[in-house]
Amino acid sequence: MKDFYFTHLKKVALRSIIAGVILFITFMPAMIIKKYNDTLSHSTRKIGIIKRNLVKMINDLKDRESILNSLDSLLPDNFLEMNGREMILLNIDELKSNFENVKISIIAFEERDDKVTLPVEMTFPLNRYGELIELLAYLKTMTFPFFKLNTMSLYTYNDDDTGGMDIFRCMIVGNMVFPSVLSD
Repeated sequence: MKDFYFTHLKKVALRSIIAGVILFITFMPAMIIKKYNDTLSHSTRKIGIIKRNLVKMINDLKDRESILNSLDSLLPDNFLEMNGREMILLNIDELKSNFENVKISIIAFEERDDKVTLPVEMTFPLNRYGELIELLAYLKTMTFPFFKLNTMSLYTYNDDDTGGMDIFRCMIVGNMVFPSVLSD
């Protein structure tokens, strides 16, 4: 009788082991596939985030490039070759060549508050109002150095060359300013 139970137990144990192996073989691929699916969906989400970030990075780079190009267009061609004083003097020469009837007087350079400054006084006969507007527009559009207007005055004087007629004159006083951080 012992042998009967023993052989019966052996058969039951063998059947249980076989059933366990079959269950293991059946469910293990399902668990592997689920784990693979989870990893794949996680990777897909991450790739989507990377693609969105890539698009943002490309747009940011384009924005930065356009900003750098616009900044580069504001700077003169020889910006890196000259210091602030040279740039100011070059712009005064350019001002003289563009507005020949303007008499320009300058005083000594001043360096204070992280700026190189050159006080400038401009006087010229005012034959037409448009001349004044052109000069002021030119001064306003200067970038490096920029012109800081202090005072502007209109007055009349008697010119012997015009037969004693009163002539309008304009005087503009201001400063050519260049950041000294950029002028080193």
